[in-house]
Amino acid sequence: MNTSSSRRTRPAYLLFVVGLAILPLVLILAYVSTVYGGTPLNPGPGYQDYSYADPDFDVKDPTGEKPESKLWWNDGYWWGSMYVPATNSFHIHRLQWGTQTWVDTGVKLDDLRDPLDREMTKADTLWDEANQKLYVASHAFKKNSTPADEKNYARLFRYSYIEATQTYSLDAEFQGPPFVAINQDKTETITIDKDSTGRLWTTYVSRPTSAPGGFQVYVNTSAGGGLANDSSWGTPFGLPAPVPVTATQVVTDDVSTLVALPGKIGVVWTNQSAAISNTVHIALHSDGSNPTTGWQYIPYTLPAGVQIDDHLAIKSIAVNPNGQMFVAMKLKGANPTDPGIGVVAMDTDGTISFHEYSKDSENDTRPILVIDETANLLYVFVSGKDGGSKICYKTLAIPGPGNLDTMGDFPTGDCGADFIEDDILKDVNNATSQKRNVNATTGIVILAADDKNGKYYVHNTIGDPPPVVDATYPERDMIGVPLTATVKATFSKDMNEATINQTSFLVTGPSGQLAGSVTYNAALKTATFTPDQPFDPNATYTVELTQAIQDASGNALNQGIDVGNIRESWQFKSEGPKVHFSSAGYTVDEGMQATITVALESASSEQVMVSYETMTLSPGELPPGTTAAVPGVDYTSTSNTLTFAPGVTEQTFNVATIPNAVIDGQKALGLKLSNPSGSSLGIPSMAILTIFDDETPTVRFQNSEYTVNEGDGTATIGLTLSPVSGTAVSVDFSTQDGTATAGEDYTAVTNQPVTFAPGETSKNVTVNIINDNLNELNETVSLILNNPNPGNTVIANSPATLVIIDNDPQPQVRFKTDKYTVNENANKVIIDVELSAISGREVTVKYETGSGSATPGMDYTPAMGTLTFPKGQTVQSFEVQILDDSDSDANETFNVGLSDPDGATIGVPPTAQVTIIDGDSPGIFLPVVIGNIN
Repeated sequence: MNTSSSRRTRPAYLLFVVGLAILPLVLILAYVSTVYGGTPLNPGPGYQDYSYADPDFDVKDPTGEKPESKLWWNDGYWWGSMYVPATNSFHIHRLQWGTQTWVDTGVKLDDLRDPLDREMTKADTLWDEANQKLYVASHAFKKNSTPADEKNYARLFRYSYIEATQTYSLDAEFQGPPFVAINQDKTETITIDKDSTGRLWTTYVSRPTSAPGGFQVYVNTSAGGGLANDSSWGTPFGLPAPVPVTATQVVTDDVSTLVALPGKIGVVWTNQSAAISNTVHIALHSDGSNPTTGWQYIPYTLPAGVQIDDHLAIKSIAVNPNGQMFVAMKLKGANPTDPGIGVVAMDTDGTISFHEYSKDSENDTRPILVIDETANLLYVFVSGKDGGSKICYKTLAIPGPGNLDTMGDFPTGDCGADFIEDDILKDVNNATSQKRNVNATTGIVILAADDKNGKYYVHNTIGDPPPVVDATYPERDMIGVPLTATVKATFSKDMNEATINQTSFLVTGPSGQLAGSVTYNAALKTATFTPDQPFDPNATYTVELTQAIQDASGNALNQGIDVGNIRESWQFKSEGPKVHFSSAGYTVDEGMQATITVALESASSEQVMVSYETMTLSPGELPPGTTAAVPGVDYTSTSNTLTFAPGVTEQTFNVATIPNAVIDGQKALGLKLSNPSGSSLGIPSMAILTIFDDETPTVRFQNSEYTVNEGDGTATIGLTLSPVSGTAVSVDFSTQDGTATAGEDYTAVTNQPVTFAPGETSKNVTVNIINDNLNELNETVSLILNNPNPGNTVIANSPATLVIIDNDPQPQVRFKTDKYTVNENANKVIIDVELSAISGREVTVKYETGSGSATPGMDYTPAMGTLTFPKGQTVQSFEVQILDDSDSDANETFNVGLSDPDGATIGVPPTAQVTIIDGDSPGIFLPVVIGNIN
């Protein structure tokens, strides 16, 4: 998330148009204004996205051309074809509605055809809901359309949507080369659609080879209905009789488009030839008949004095018997008061009517259509002037069948209601949306671009779509999830916390539904399930979210998108149990066989394997008082694989030592684990085996590591002597702080004598443990032997380690209060976070600002970071900068939330609300609404 304190991002090139006197200030502003999606436009409405400027290639108008669609709605999300400079290609992006941020999925849609030529490509997208297929018609853009080389033929790509992973993949038969060609021309525009039989259609304008000076409207189709025919296309053809040849012979700048109607495909085109420039041309073809025959031609004469331009957009409504069709177009009037933008509507009975949007003098341009089928509204979005300015819109109610001629004209007013507007990006142009109609579930998304001021994408939305899950952890089908992980779902909108609980957020494993707690972080829009017990290793878990989960407006999760009680589900697989040596050090008497234990941290439901081997230690790796054991002289090398059957947690292997009659001291060799299967390496994965000389009396710890629970009171430490001695042998035993502290965690021992009587081979010593009430990390004590007597006695594996296992619960970390109030001119608000109890360890927690009625970057500066509570401290604070905007606003709010604690658990309250008291308000506030999807 952007934590910049700037209200707006400004294109970097603007630095060159300011005076040198203010250059340092501008540089500072540029530094704190990194571009992120979802930045509110100023004055707005709308959002600034990222820059598509490519240092290698002059990308132009990526949201054009005219009738082409760059967006589609599927599975609860809006998706878009958007250019990525880093890869010189268009990628599929997904809009996260809650943050108004476009997320690059990394799936490439199209790229530059020739790296040397850098020829620009454009594309039209079509989402086929029934078959879960995405079609992309890609063409080499050429204003004056001409025949192209094969590398520039228009290509069709088809992608499959995988709902379980919410990803797209290019179908094999469309990967190329050879690519699926749908024409052999460079074109200004190309559009595709699918009829009721499943046949694909495309139309475009190109120069016919038989008449190099002219241009013609062309149509082409796939070989037939059904997915199997999608990759097989015929030869493009001009519209046949009864369509007049003179109607299809157009000029350089003309375009064509098409739309699916009930039982028909419709083609509409412009023709700016002087004799017929006052005509809109429509051709209809019945589905299922031969594509080259059976056409119906319907010319429509525009109002007197009005001529057609080359901007077209088209939509239809599938109402009986023939559907309703709407065509938005740019016009050229003889007088300033003539229509400049209009809509031609064809009713179910074939009646055609004209509906004025704006006057010629108002210079509106680049119209597109959106139909809201829930509200029965026709939206037209336009650019405010030629070359771009802002995006505006107007609406008309759509009458029922047989009544379109009563629809009337759009409301008067230059451009219409502001929809995308900015004070720096002043040339926003080429609005685009999806080919299909919208409804209350989808809402409306309009994408546009400013090609002149830094090359930025911009967008805006209308409506209140149902919530969906934007992100999950673990990710869908993730493998190797830590056994102590939590499960998270981040939603697209502010949610009703009361609806997210153990009955609506379900996690199921091999033994059934998991017990645990569910919390909701309003600032992050994230619900977290914390299991009562760690996950089983190598187990598959299913997460299910039910329809009971609702957003703050009462919309159910995936409402109108999915049916049934389970509205969202995904799976993940936990990691295998860690495999490790049971000790970092093993001992064996010379001539004996050492048994080495390898353990799993927990039982696995699947087979686990790990390799082991012995190895020679370098001088720097040897324990004190030892020399390197030599394979074949001191021990027999060994290596193999251990197999843990399901449920088994321990396996062993043996290392044989070789005796000799020489007093040669202690020897050591290394042990190594590698290549785990069904698991991962834990600690220790390396160990040392010490071989004690059987000719030398040796005192040693029985183990290299001991453990004791903090509440046990004492730890018993075993010592051994070998070989058996006929005289008394003694050593001194002491403790030394590791991470534990004497007097706080244990009682120190200093030079306590330990004596082995003649014939005695084992002794015990004790260390007293102090039980405190502080949550701490497990702590260590060093165990030391010294002062051997008689002097030829050898002390082996000293020091050893005592681990004290903490028994105190973690404190809770929480906001000190759930309500904060700050005046708008106070510059900042200080937020206090506290621990419920003193901790004996360092505690950290992340914080982040989030949703509310206040606007980040305008009313406050978004903040995120990590708070650290040193050992013994219980309160920490962070600041959020408050911005004084001089506007009269109602009091506004934003939330702050806590997440990802380390050394604590999230307590109550986990979120807090900050209310900004406006200092400029006269006391009366009226809401401003830019649009609504009912």
